Amino acid sequence: MHPSWRLARNSLAGRPGRTALMIGAVALAAALITAFSCAINSVHASMELNIVRILGASDARVIHQFNGRFSENVLDTVRRWPEVKAATGRLGDQLALSHVDMRIDPKTGDPARATPFAVGVEFDYHEQFRTTDLMAGSRPKAANEILIDSITAQELGAAVGDVLAVRRAGEPMHLIVTGINQRPRMGKMQQPMIEIDRRTLATAVHRPGELTSIAIILNEGENVDVFCKRHASELPAALALEPAEMVRAGFNRQLVASRFGFIVGSMMTFLCASFIIVTALTTSVIQRQREMAVTRCIGASRGQLFGSQLAAGAAISGFGALIGIPLGIGLAALLTWHFEELLPSGLRVHWLGVVLATAGSIGAGLLGSIYPAWLASRVAPLKAMTYQGSPPRARNVVWAGIAGLALITIQLGLLLIPDASARFFAYAYAGMPLLLTGYFILAVPILAGVAVLAGPALSKLLGLPGPMIGRSILATPFRQGFTAGALMVGVAILVSTWSTMTSIMNDWMGKIRFADGFIQTWAGLSPDQQQALARLPFVKRTCPIGMIHLRVLDRQVFGVEDLTPSSVNCINFDPDVFFSINAIEWVAGEPSRAIAKLKDGSGIIVADRFLTTRRVNIGDRLVLGGDRVHQAFEIVGAVNSAGLDVAVQAFGIRSQYMELAISCVFMDRQTVSRVFDNRDVNGLQLVLADDVDDKEAIRRVGEVVPGARFFSGRWIRATINEVATAMLVVQSTVAMAALVLASLAMGNVILANIHGRRFEYGVLRAVGAHRRVLVRLILGESAVLAIAGAVTGTILGLHLAWVGAAHYRDLAGLPIHLTLPKNATATGWIVLLILTLLASVPGVMSVIRRQPSALLAAGRNG
Repeated sequence: MHPSWRLARNSLAGRPGRTALMIGAVALAAALITAFSCAINSVHASMELNIVRILGASDARVIHQFNGRFSENVLDTVRRWPEVKAATGRLGDQLALSHVDMRIDPKTGDPARATPFAVGVEFDYHEQFRTTDLMAGSRPKAANEILIDSITAQELGAAVGDVLAVRRAGEPMHLIVTGINQRPRMGKMQQPMIEIDRRTLATAVHRPGELTSIAIILNEGENVDVFCKRHASELPAALALEPAEMVRAGFNRQLVASRFGFIVGSMMTFLCASFIIVTALTTSVIQRQREMAVTRCIGASRGQLFGSQLAAGAAISGFGALIGIPLGIGLAALLTWHFEELLPSGLRVHWLGVVLATAGSIGAGLLGSIYPAWLASRVAPLKAMTYQGSPPRARNVVWAGIAGLALITIQLGLLLIPDASARFFAYAYAGMPLLLTGYFILAVPILAGVAVLAGPALSKLLGLPGPMIGRSILATPFRQGFTAGALMVGVAILVSTWSTMTSIMNDWMGKIRFADGFIQTWAGLSPDQQQALARLPFVKRTCPIGMIHLRVLDRQVFGVEDLTPSSVNCINFDPDVFFSINAIEWVAGEPSRAIAKLKDGSGIIVADRFLTTRRVNIGDRLVLGGDRVHQAFEIVGAVNSAGLDVAVQAFGIRSQYMELAISCVFMDRQTVSRVFDNRDVNGLQLVLADDVDDKEAIRRVGEVVPGARFFSGRWIRATINEVATAMLVVQSTVAMAALVLASLAMGNVILANIHGRRFEYGVLRAVGAHRRVLVRLILGESAVLAIAGAVTGTILGLHLAWVGAAHYRDLAGLPIHLTLPKNATATGWIVLLILTLLASVPGVMSVIRRQPSALLAAGRNG
């Protein structure tokens, strides 16, 4: 056996308790990385599975570029193309359904009703394009049969064999439920969905001969891109023939962005776990300086000593990884089991995360061994034997502060990069590691400051001599400082999360103002329906609104290219009516000139988020539309549109199934009709009487326009608050989990540190100190560590929130500002203090149970 390996084995075997503690700290850090990566990978796999289920298998598609409908004659044209193996037409709309027997909903006491999104398909062709996971029954075949999803079944209390009535103007229609499709719930805004014969749906919604899309499968060996370019000109200009991958573009872009978020999150988790590992191993190796010196005295070479420490560090890290990786996978499995309805793909182990956890654990272990091993191998043996008696140098603490501030300064310098996208990537890949490492090192002088300032007060509070706690901490500032640095993780995540979410809720969501009510249908409201709604006794005024999504063709206004949608929601209306019934907050532009430009078709008004990104200004021109139909518009004004932004998302317009669009532009309805061939009125904004309630409004609207969806401003705001609160709870749970896991890992380090100082405690007992003095001293030192970790974590959390707010403004245009979440910060401090004190209890018990002679017998190295 190589001498270095033998020395390492003897060192680890000679102190099995401390070795176990170090392995435990490494195992928890490895589990943190593994659990995070496997959980995120499982989410991604489920998202991809749901995309395939929703969009089906096809090579190309035909759609109306601006959410309109087109003649089914186009389907005959497509089927005649020689490259086409199969093609099927689809029609999307809404249906209002209830039981034929008017079954009562036990929760509300009203007849059970649902308004699902209906996908009209051709059953003869449908199996070639999309597979369906049935939880009951079979797939429909006849024109009067439907397949409902689990959400519709729940809302209606429906089962296979039930007969449902379509609430519509005209002859009643009855549909038989033949099957129920398994569909996971993805949030409160998710709309139920059914599949029905296309021509039956067209009859039900009075859209005979119309389609919203055509799915195409090509013959084997055909090139999709060549096919699309060859035949695109044979279709009307408003239609687009494009590869099926573009159908998934919006979803895939979100997946790429979420994967990038996973990389950033993994990097942060990995670095924080590395701090724990480095602290644990540095603590162990520094405590063994005297032992290393003895080894030198009996003939060990410097190289052997150095190699033994690297081998010991690798062994501790390796065993920790072997324990931590299965533990992390187990934690991720518990998570996917708990949320199995949202994660249909189940647990998906992320092998890159496992490799990162393994390599990171061993790498951090080696890194944690290098400096103390190099130090012991370079100094004279006699000097090393008195290493623990050497007084710390204040200048080393100062240099640590300078080094930490230098790394943070470099990160701040990266924020000066002019391009927002490049600035974001620089921060993610370089700035964040520099920032976290800088604060980890900066924890050393912060701990020294806390010990000097809080030490006397804590000593007095605990009945100890004034400088006792402070001097005890400052005797080993780096060991204790790195311990405090590793404790900062959970507080930093908690503070940054609450700061960002508080600002979003106050600075953006808090300023949202809604109209009294909105009515929306997928098919659009006919003029007769609009008039009927306007005649309802509780409706004072109405404003028809159309909504389509347009691509911004000449620039990237929001986000990062290839990671953020290039589309915007275009809200179109009659300017005279809209501005007469809405109190609009103008951010930029002169209203009278802007409205005139809007009406003549040359201008658009944009949401204030466009200007916040600083990528466009008033007077700039945006090219909006699609590949074959587009036009340049002058930006003539900017308004605060948070309310309409959220209302559009509440409506769930068709674009969410094609390409996710962000923010809004406002355009004249006549311009949209003339340029983009879309005349649909998707929504109706209402001014309501004060005495009408939501339930009555929903009932009356459903009688006039079966299938229409009514949203009140009260409901939308309540939903926003619910979603925001849920997000905050989830992120707070993650932060608390990181806080607990980091505290558990550092508990092992604290316990090892107490074990290593048993000789010192024995000396105190020998000179007359009571057991209670040792208890108060250890708890006081632990409290100083917790306070220093909380201070460092709070500063880091505010720094992360400040940088995040800048990215929100530059990339998303949201007016986010830095705020200090006082309650969350105080909670984090209290939790960290309690966890740190609890982590020191086992060490306290091991010390006070021993007699002074037993503590002294442990020697100066514990």
